[in-house]
Amino acid sequence: MEAGDAEAIDRLLAGWTGKAGAAALDAAMPLVYLELKSIATRALRSHAPGAALQTTALVHETYLKLRERDAVWNVGRHALVAMAAQAMRRILVDDARRRDALKRQPPLAFDGIADAGTIPDVLELDALLDELATLSARQAQVVELKCFAGMSIDDIAGHLGVARVTVVRDWRIARAWLAQRMAGE
Repeated sequence: MEAGDAEAIDRLLAGWTGKAGAAALDAAMPLVYLELKSIATRALRSHAPGAALQTTALVHETYLKLRERDAVWNVGRHALVAMAAQAMRRILVDDARRRDALKRQPPLAFDGIADAGTIPDVLELDALLDELATLSARQAQVVELKCFAGMSIDDIAGHLGVARVTVVRDWRIARAWLAQRMAGE
């Protein structure tokens, strides 16, 4: 995405004030859709062909979840990306549970998690992120934004309002914690 597009999304989303600002939403949707499609592509990258959810379906389900929340549109692009990543995570988890609670999904191949050792399936990663959130909500959010939204360290730092070094440290600690938990320690 070009810088001009990101600024246009921020400007258009700032004009959206719920049902009264439908024109702003209509103008922002082509740009927002491209951002959601990019996030969905990353989220589904490691799923086997023929998986229940395809990129477009995941984008549409995510949009519908976000559309239910009027307040979501009165935010900047990074906040929208974070909300979309969280919504996609929930959709993928719900889909995995629906398909078969006992049958495991193909492993995820998110950047950075593979370095941690054994790669968890989507249900295992969800449970681990929930457990991590009880210990450090910010570390869990860093993993979610990095893995599900594909955000860079700098973007995550900007979104969370913390220094870049803080995000780097949280990412390193969270990856080590995930590796330890996946190894059964």
